Amino acid sequence: MQALHNPFRTAAAGLIFLFPLFGLYIDHWASYIYTLLLLMIFFVKFLPVERDLSSCEKYLMLIVCFLVLTVLANYYFVDSSDFNYSRVRRYSRIFPVIAIIYVVARTKPREACLWYGVVIAAILSGILGISEWLNAPGMHLRLQGNTNPLVFGWLNSCLGLMAISSWRYFKEKNIWIRFLPFIGFALALFDNILSGSRSAWIAMLISSALLAKFHRQHSKTVTKYATTIVIILTCVVLYLIPQTMVKTRLNEVHQDVVSYVNNGIISTSIGARFEMWTLALEIFSDHPILGAGANEFKIRVDERIQSGRYPEVYHNFSEPHNEYIAALSSRGVLGLVSILLLFGLPLICFYRHTQSKCLRVRRIAHAGTVLVLSYAILGLTASVLDIWLSLSFFSFYLAVLMAYLYNQISSETIKMQ
Repeated sequence: MQALHNPFRTAAAGLIFLFPLFGLYIDHWASYIYTLLLLMIFFVKFLPVERDLSSCEKYLMLIVCFLVLTVLANYYFVDSSDFNYSRVRRYSRIFPVIAIIYVVARTKPREACLWYGVVIAAILSGILGISEWLNAPGMHLRLQGNTNPLVFGWLNSCLGLMAISSWRYFKEKNIWIRFLPFIGFALALFDNILSGSRSAWIAMLISSALLAKFHRQHSKTVTKYATTIVIILTCVVLYLIPQTMVKTRLNEVHQDVVSYVNNGIISTSIGARFEMWTLALEIFSDHPILGAGANEFKIRVDERIQSGRYPEVYHNFSEPHNEYIAALSSRGVLGLVSILLLFGLPLICFYRHTQSKCLRVRRIAHAGTVLVLSYAILGLTASVLDIWLSLSFFSFYLAVLMAYLYNQISSETIKMQ
């Protein structure tokens, strides 16, 4: 039986390594990797059990089931439109979390495939962004890679943060590769900034500050102050350099908010979001328990466009650009609870291990914490789980990091016995 273990461990490690390299840049590859991992579950069940699933892993599986059930119940009992069905198909992509946790827990792939995959993907994405920037007329554009600026900014934010979480792993390696996490982080930051995604900027800033706090607690005094100074100087420099568009985009936020509050202008980016959130909350007040379905929001937007209340540009809005408010309007209180649990429980599970005495446990916990925190922040201004690529990225790494965390905790427990 042990002879069977190595091929499955190698297969799982290969898929974890390949996911960020191909799944994020080539159409359908994320689906292929998901499918292969799902098929592996029928084989790994014959492997010897080296550890039981932790309570957090089991609770996460239940939360995923609860989320999918709320989506299905909403479709069958509230809104059976084709538009709502497309949401059912998208949210079904989070269901493989269960299989991925089970496969990684049983095969226990090496840590190297996780970190090398993330760091190399961050570097390749940065090279892609630089190439796009250099080939742009006048070099003034929002980078979008093979997707769109928003998703490109989101994914690079998470890739960069997870890459820098691994720096202590690479610190133990050859001197020529120990700087790879910093290179990956810097290139991901470049892509993040030039994507123009303000929510990705905020998520990366807050999560970077949290990572700095984690590392300060295990660093020398000089390193603590140096880290703080570097973060502050980086923010100042990015704000002052015109090509980054940071100052321009932040000034736009201020102008949009003032225009909306003082003059009720709803044709701006921020003004439109405020108006969409208000409309979604009105829908929720009419359908508080199960929601009104995803199609109701689009119907009401179209009605207000026809009445002249909304400008024609609102035809582009099919959801309220807020994960939590969208859940309320489309799936009611149950929908919001499912989203809060999906972000909240993993965040607690990861965060509680960020102060572990074991370095290996700590760095995985750091990566998991910043991943979930970033998505929770991004969800304040966008429906991050309503986009195929974004949802695939989150669900894949949520499951992988959770299983890796408890694999490592189990190994450390055995060593201490």
